[in-house]
Amino acid sequence: MTANGFLFLLIAGLMTAVGNLLLRHGATTLPPFQFNLVFLTQVLQNAYFVGGVFLYGAALLPWMNVIAKNDLSISYPMLVGLTFLLVTGGAFYFFDEGFSFQKILGILIIATGILLVAKS
Repeated sequence: MTANGFLFLLIAGLMTAVGNLLLRHGATTLPPFQFNLVFLTQVLQNAYFVGGVFLYGAALLPWMNVIAKNDLSISYPMLVGLTFLLVTGGAFYFFDEGFSFQKILGILIIATGILLVAKS
């Protein structure tokens, strides 16, 4: 992977992770899901949720740069792994979600996998 590709991959991963964390925060402030216009209006008025959707969607721009110039078979696992690590860390920090031994071990295995794929 090129240095430029790696930079854009980091940007896309960060935008995706922050988008997911904003979606999570927004979803926790909404009433239980209902399939009606009132609920949709509440969703669209929730700045966290709308911001999360925007960032999640905007992450496509740097991601397009990555996959246009780098192997998808390397780029995609790196993006998913990086996003998993960032979302898990953010969920722990912002939402007090716990860490178990199995979760820490899994994160270490994923981080190792990202490094191995990046060097291939």
